Amino acid sequence: MKKVVVIDDKSVVRNMIIRTFDWENLNCKVVGEATDGAQGQRMISNMQPDLLITDIRLAGRDGFALAEWMRTHLPCAKTILTTDYRNFDYARQAIRLKVHAYIIKPLQQAELSNAVQTALDELDQCPAAAHAAKQANGNETRGSGPIMSELEQFNIMIERASTGQMIDYLEGFIMRVKQYSCGSEIVWRGLISKAAMSIAEHYFKVTRDEYGMGLSLYQLLDDIDRLRSLEEAYAYLSSLITAIKQKLSGEGKHYTPLVKQIIDYINSQYSRNINLASVADHFGLSQSYVSRILRADTGVHFTDLVSRTRIEVAKQLLQNAKYKLNEVGDLVGFKNYAYFYHVFKRIEGVSPKEFKNSSHLNSAGTSLTNLGWKEQDQ
Repeated sequence: MKKVVVIDDKSVVRNMIIRTFDWENLNCKVVGEATDGAQGQRMISNMQPDLLITDIRLAGRDGFALAEWMRTHLPCAKTILTTDYRNFDYARQAIRLKVHAYIIKPLQQAELSNAVQTALDELDQCPAAAHAAKQANGNETRGSGPIMSELEQFNIMIERASTGQMIDYLEGFIMRVKQYSCGSEIVWRGLISKAAMSIAEHYFKVTRDEYGMGLSLYQLLDDIDRLRSLEEAYAYLSSLITAIKQKLSGEGKHYTPLVKQIIDYINSQYSRNINLASVADHFGLSQSYVSRILRADTGVHFTDLVSRTRIEVAKQLLQNAKYKLNEVGDLVGFKNYAYFYHVFKRIEGVSPKEFKNSSHLNSAGTSLTNLGWKEQDQ
């Protein structure tokens, strides 16, 4: 029987998690619950759970420290992190620690149930996973220095190199990953994931826009999980690098510095009650002048530019089952669902519901070419 530990400082949350499932029917037993990180650390050390469900913000030790301990001492075990905060750094840390799931509160039963069930399914494959982890740890022990240096070089290159230089470098990088992994899929996927995260972190560092990439961190990692070979990994990273470099450099677009600043401002304020008057006031310009230069550079009117920005973000949120249709509209700045429906269908050709349903059927995820707002064909 698999052992489960639940840690959260709120009793109502712990009770909800513990009572949601028929643990016995799942061949599991909740062997302990804790209210803070220090108590939780002692509990997981003593109980050695197969599954840990913990909040991130805890007194004593936070959820990340507990996840790190689980990863180091119980490599086959699974950790599900929960949090009240939507935070890019939290998501990045969760991915670095390879937690099984990262769930934003309030907890939805369907999302939590799916996370628990998939964790238990993977635990059933534990012998194979343990063997692969042991092999990976053996590789690191025999000499992880070169590959760690390679990843550091990748970070430097993604910041400084041109697209062409980066693609040339990528071929050698993939070859060295292949040599280091010795055929272990768990190893090469981990290294490719680190490279992809470096690309995402570079984009975020430059733009501070966690939605502008066109796909979330978890979509990024999900794409990598679907790669079947290092050859596919090379093609995927090449596309990602090209798309991000173009996005950051503005290739194919001929915006003046002022128009770029206005677009960046719109990208950061789309969820608020933004309008032409507020943007003009922010830049100390007249409304007619802002409207004219945006139209001249982008080919669309101000309202269309804002609408397209909102719809691009809405498309990403609609791919997440936790968001309801009316919630998505509100999150991206549409306070009236009927208007959100109208604008979405005008731009995308389908309703938000139709898009949401089709995105669930299409497991391929978001195309790398659809990054952020796109200029209309001239």
